[in-house]
Amino acid sequence: MLIANTSFRQKDEKLLPFNEDFDDFYTSVSNALKQKQEAFITPAFMDLKDKDDKAFVFFELGFGLGLNFLLFANECLKHKNKRFYYVGYEKYYHDIDFLKKSWEIFGLNSLVCQNLVKLYPMPRHGIYRIRYENITLDLVYGEEFLKDYSFVADYVFVDGFKSSTNPSFYELEFMQKISPFLKPNTKLFSYAANSLFKNTLQKSGFITKSVKSLYKRENIQAIYQNDINDEKTDGFLSKNLSKPQQKQSIAIIGTGIAGALMGHLLSEFDDELCVFEQSKINSGASTNKIGLLSALLLKKSSHMQRYYEDIYLNATRFYENDFDIKLKGCYEYAHDEDKQKRFLEQKDNVLYEINGDEAFIKDGGELEPYKLVPSVFKPLNLKVYTDCKVLSYKQTSDDKVCLEFDDGTNKVFDIVIFCTGSGSKELFKDDIKMSINQGQVTHVKGFLDTLGYSSKSYITPIKENLQIIGATYDRIEQDTTTLDKAKLDENNHQNIQNFLNSYPHKCNANDIQIIGQKVGNRCYSSDRFAILGGFFKKEFLQNRYKGLFFTKHKAHKTLPKTPIYLSTAHGSRGLASAVMGAFVVVSSIYGVPSGYARSLELLTHPARFAIRELKKS
Repeated sequence: MLIANTSFRQKDEKLLPFNEDFDDFYTSVSNALKQKQEAFITPAFMDLKDKDDKAFVFFELGFGLGLNFLLFANECLKHKNKRFYYVGYEKYYHDIDFLKKSWEIFGLNSLVCQNLVKLYPMPRHGIYRIRYENITLDLVYGEEFLKDYSFVADYVFVDGFKSSTNPSFYELEFMQKISPFLKPNTKLFSYAANSLFKNTLQKSGFITKSVKSLYKRENIQAIYQNDINDEKTDGFLSKNLSKPQQKQSIAIIGTGIAGALMGHLLSEFDDELCVFEQSKINSGASTNKIGLLSALLLKKSSHMQRYYEDIYLNATRFYENDFDIKLKGCYEYAHDEDKQKRFLEQKDNVLYEINGDEAFIKDGGELEPYKLVPSVFKPLNLKVYTDCKVLSYKQTSDDKVCLEFDDGTNKVFDIVIFCTGSGSKELFKDDIKMSINQGQVTHVKGFLDTLGYSSKSYITPIKENLQIIGATYDRIEQDTTTLDKAKLDENNHQNIQNFLNSYPHKCNANDIQIIGQKVGNRCYSSDRFAILGGFFKKEFLQNRYKGLFFTKHKAHKTLPKTPIYLSTAHGSRGLASAVMGAFVVVSSIYGVPSGYARSLELLTHPARFAIRELKKS
């Protein structure tokens, strides 16, 4: 990863932040913030003040010191009835201490600054989300992740070093790379008013105008005029990012961790929310007393490895950001040769501290789902209906969804989101193949002072004198299959013994006092990725995308807006993938950034199974 080569130098009797790579000050001390306010913040907020959109997306090229973002955040807090998303792209990683000192120089000190410091990312390419009140910041590091992000901006800020030292930033080749993030009438602001940049904008489809400035000769404002082609080579897995204009009725089916986090995020928008549960709140797999949120160390550079890393890392940051839960870390032990090879491959990965056969996962740790889920639902302004089982669903002719319940009643909603866990298999059996694992964890009286620890099995830290050792899981092949309880107990007992024998630290099996077990079901997909996002019936996809095998390099129309969404098949990583599910669905409904790379969204798209069948047919 490229690290910014920075220092502080004297200018006009003041110490200012300086970039050695571009041989330039980040900004002048004379009226620096007023210049930024005039060029970027004021005209953008003047433009949006009379718009009815629920959310606005800003995109900055050249995040740098974050000065534009901090001024932007101050303005957002004056508009609490709106949601604001800010995607800040930066090629060079800046040390947080350098940023803090720079903010002090410019007199910036706020709760937004403090939140940035608390959740500032490590030096690793990727997308990092930080939320504060009605503001969501996505820091994007590395051009490959900018290319791999899917969003459409209402406003663009261009704020790089001057063209004499950073010409590529203002040239046609770079500006063409941002065209996927634009739509007709996207507005662009900059105080780079040189002829090179003006020509680049005009060639890129912008109409430009020069605006007089109080602090320099002129600023640039531009409006994007190109038509947007809604066809892509993989359009069948693309999101429709159009924004809703009317208030909607939304139903969430399921009250586990996936449903709770979905409700938490959806409640930030002014829509009518209802939640339905077939028994009581949080009666499924999310009733675990203690669960581990951890990464999964896999072969380097595989799609699955990046997926498991990102859902784990983003989830730990989310729980700290939204619920002030700071995890202490956990361990994984390489109990066989295959895992030892994986550890060796990952020895330089900044997410882990690997020492021989033991990996410390810095940001992982334990959560208490049975406490967390009710606490998430409690403050939300939504209606919760328990003892309501959904028997079927049907999309109506006017693109709403009719739900049929077991008491014989029907209810119609604009949008329905299924967070139904193992219940998803029956509801979607005609369109998506899912499997169910049934098994148990063992509750023991706290006996081992440890952080969360995984090898063949796992052990949690002690909570209220309770510790959990898990887990024995067996696949249920048929819907009517039940596992023999005696056999399950026998398997579980042997699993505990095997785990303790492989545990690398002193641990005496005689110290264990079993005080109970919990049997539960987990739902997972055939490719082990969660199923997240907009749902379409297989028949619809077959009609829309005929002949994919023969036209694999041809562009296809993107999918339309759908009223049905899924967040299911989370398997054993639900504490992490449920976070991604909530953000992806919110992104799809409201046309805002998700915080996840597009390549990961494609891996989890509900349509992926039908598309694979079409390609093979």
